[in-house]
Amino acid sequence: MKIKITVFIYILECLLLTPIPYISQTANNIFSLTWELLLVIWLLSSPIKKQVMYENASIILFMVVSVICTYINVKTGTRTINAIVTGLKYVLIFITTEQISNKTKYQYVVNIFFAYFFLLAIIGDLCVFFTGGKGIGSNGILNLYLVGSKFALSYVHMFLLSLFLNQNYFIKNVKIKKRFFWILLLYTLALTRFISCATGTIGCLTIGIIVFFIGKRDKVCVFLSKPIVFVLIFIGSTFLLVGTNILLSNKFFYYIFQTYSHTSKLLSGRLDMYYVAINAINRRPIFGYGINSTIVEDVLTWGNAQNGLLKMLLDYGIIGTVSFLAVCFHSFSRSNKSDYRTSYSIMAFIYGMAICSMVEINLSAYFFLGLSLLWNSKISRDKGLPQYGY
Repeated sequence: MKIKITVFIYILECLLLTPIPYISQTANNIFSLTWELLLVIWLLSSPIKKQVMYENASIILFMVVSVICTYINVKTGTRTINAIVTGLKYVLIFITTEQISNKTKYQYVVNIFFAYFFLLAIIGDLCVFFTGGKGIGSNGILNLYLVGSKFALSYVHMFLLSLFLNQNYFIKNVKIKKRFFWILLLYTLALTRFISCATGTIGCLTIGIIVFFIGKRDKVCVFLSKPIVFVLIFIGSTFLLVGTNILLSNKFFYYIFQTYSHTSKLLSGRLDMYYVAINAINRRPIFGYGINSTIVEDVLTWGNAQNGLLKMLLDYGIIGTVSFLAVCFHSFSRSNKSDYRTSYSIMAFIYGMAICSMVEINLSAYFFLGLSLLWNSKISRDKGLPQYGY
């Protein structure tokens, strides 16, 4: 494989990751479908091992289930097309990343994505600073910073933090380089506070805490890398917030939730949205209502599920949520067999996004890319890459 082709393929994959915030979803779908077709043509023209398709069976299944759940509800239409485009995007992220990781080096894959997210961070940050945080335009609700809303920019920085650490694994003088991570973390925390993105602040703090404890004890990483642990934490965090009164009855958490509410209501009215979402899920638990369902907005005239797990259940029902959790389980199962120094930083990002998903809908392209990189981290050990360690 020529290096120029590899770069072109990764440009296409990067274009899939970040939609243009200033145009409609239909227009974004047209662009995404174009990049996807080009990637499919490349994959068909290059020999794909049957093992690669087998190893990515879980993400392919998730795509099929999401399309079926949507079609059952709306038959043919823009939402079904959106389900196909979105599902295919996640499948191509997994297969393309593994295909090139097998042909080149995992280190090269990390470098490409680090450069991409570094570029996004610079563009977004300059927009923040030159506009005083006001952004350029809006989507009707949130200010936009060229690369997306405050949430999108925060997730870009979260991924950048993780990729920075992942890069450090492959370079000398790594202890000196690692210190820059904490400087970058402090900068990111200051940025998320400046743009008033409490969710991003929590996500970055989660990454910092995980990195700190893993740096002290390897057993922490071994524990967190277990697939069942992630699934239980992911489900359990939502259950504590939505299914019980434990967090809301705690004075500390109540103060945090109220302090960072943007309205007079606790959690900016999310409790009302959770109530509507849960009732809707109970009415159609198996297949849900299809991708981008508007049940919450139809009832309240505003809002959405505002929770990653509830959004999965609302859109794809139990069958779709189980297939999503299977993708997570599958990715963590392979990372558990890799050298933890090549996977723990990406794992920290995934945990950070999972915690953020308690109060936001963020389980999209960046999250699936994180799962893909976590899955492919084992390749770094299999191919005998230089290991300088921590």
